Parts: sequence; C-alpha cells; structure tokens
Amino acid sequence: MPDARVRLTVTMGQGTAPDISVAHDPSVLVTVDPLPAAGAPVLLRISSIRIDERRPLAAGKTAQYINFLLAAAEARDAGADDALLLNHRGGICEATTSNVFAVRHGVLLTPSTRDGALPGVTATP
Repeated sequence: MPDARVRLTVTMGQGTAPDISVAHDPSVLVTVDPLPAAGAPVLLRISSIRIDERRPLAAGKTAQYINFLLAAAEARDAGADDALLLNHRGGICEATTSNVFAVRHGVLLTPSTRDGALPGVTATP
C-alpha cells in the first residue's frame, strides 16, 4: 500500500488496571488504512467537545480518545466528514484523526503542542 495511514498501538497487556506493576504480555497492534483521495474536499464542523491543553498527558498519544470519538460522532450526526477540536481558550488544536495545518503566504502554520495539539507530523513544540 504505497499511500497509507499507519497506527501503532501498544497495550499494557493483561493485568488489573490501574496497577501496571502486575501487567504482563503487552500487545502490539499495527493497523494500516488507505489514505483518502488527495484533493478531495472535507467538510469540517467545529465540535462542542474541547481539548484540555493542561491535561497531564497532553503530549502523550494514549488510548484515551473518548473526546475524539464523541467529536467524530457529533460531526457525522451533523453531516460533516470530521470535527475540528478547539482548546478551552478557543484555539484550534486538531481534527479527530489528524493534525491541522495551513499555509499562509508560503509559511506553514500549525497549532502548538502547548495549546493542546497532539504531537504529529505538523504540530510544533
């Protein structure tokens, strides 16, 4: 698959959460999906769900993505393709499954991880 989206997920394995000291046999899952057609327009909806830019694991890509699932469902229910998530100050953070960026006057602009964006190929520290 020459043009694909790849996601790597590592779990703590078997054990009793939240005591990770007893966890064993972690799982590693790799999923690969084809990218959507380049240039296809995407209808975004600003979600009512907000990103907490002060959360303890703000820069961590964890499996705690209920906010993203809720925002995606909200967008679908409104007839949109995806949701744009803002932080509590109203700043743009990201979409539900992708980083957000813009090019203005030849300069790449992207939300900062300090504003709640997850690190990715375009998010700035």
